[in-house]
Amino acid sequence: MKSVGTLSAGTGLWLAPNVGASNSSGFSGLPGGFRDASGAYASQGNFGFWWSSSEVPPVSVQFRGLFANFANIYNDSSPFQLGNSVRCLLDE
Repeated sequence: MKSVGTLSAGTGLWLAPNVGASNSSGFSGLPGGFRDASGAYASQGNFGFWWSSSEVPPVSVQFRGLFANFANIYNDSSPFQLGNSVRCLLDE
């Protein structure tokens, strides 16, 4: 498993401690926070959540998360109406 530091962009956007953010994996994870069910955005700077392509029927989808103060990649699911970041990849 990759450590958070290898996935986090080494910018001033992450809140402390974000120690070891090197982006050596090239993922360039930024702390975009999330959008809640009311449409409000929260927690920018503290964490970033990215949708996966794995649905959890009937109303959820898997996501992965990076936290400024947590050393592992977070895995969970959330309802479709919440908002997470999306990472687009070129299929060559």
